Amino acid sequence: MPYDDLLEQEKIRPSRLAPSEIRSLLAGAEASIRTACLQGTPAEIRHNLAYDAARMAAQAVMACEGFRTAGQAGHHQTLFQFLRDAAEGKWATEAAQFETSRVKRNRSQYHQFGLIAQTEADQLVELAMRFLAEVRDWLQTRDMLPKE
Repeated sequence: MPYDDLLEQEKIRPSRLAPSEIRSLLAGAEASIRTACLQGTPAEIRHNLAYDAARMAAQAVMACEGFRTAGQAGHHQTLFQFLRDAAEGKWATEAAQFETSRVKRNRSQYHQFGLIAQTEADQLVELAMRFLAEVRDWLQTRDMLPKE
């Protein structure tokens, strides 16, 4: 199983969310990315909102696969480790990029505001938007979202 290491380390555990809860995660991700796209929003805030959108979409993937993080310190890192293996590695590259963004977000949020350049924010917003669209399509194929 692709998640054996995370299970053995007790970083994730089996969990079943109702499809409505998974849809709620995706709705939160979509709201965050819409806000990140608003004109005049500072780069730091845009970056953090795009990160949150990616995180919530990754949580929806994890929930669809029947897992959740164990809720311990480092659960965002665990989430992106999980995403690396989800869907047969479909999002391994994105997971690595989101992990890099997680580290940058933590530094800017907890230590020094102003570390994130406009181009970094733009790139993360773009990546999160693509990822969100792919997750939406992936969830639709698993009957977690209505077909549009």
